Amino acid sequence: MPLDLRDDRPLPAIVVELLRHVAATAHAAKLDWFVGGASARDIVLTHVHGIVATRATADVDIGVNVESWTGPCRAQGRVDRRWRIRAI
Repeated sequence: MPLDLRDDRPLPAIVVELLRHVAATAHAAKLDWFVGGASARDIVLTHVHGIVATRATADVDIGVNVESWTGPCRAQGRVDRRWRIRAI
């Protein structure tokens, strides 16, 4: 779902770069994805509604819709190695 971000509360450049990479990778692999966790909360509260939210970590939680828990993910091997990715 597209969100209208506030001009006075832009996302950090590194987060924008990461989300653009995820979006392009997921699009190329024809996968649905989403931002979750505290990152999603911060985007909605701070960058959409202007409510400052504090957090203890700077990670970005990304969820990807995969067809099977046992099969390979179509995005495997497409992730830029400069991002520290941990699949759980």
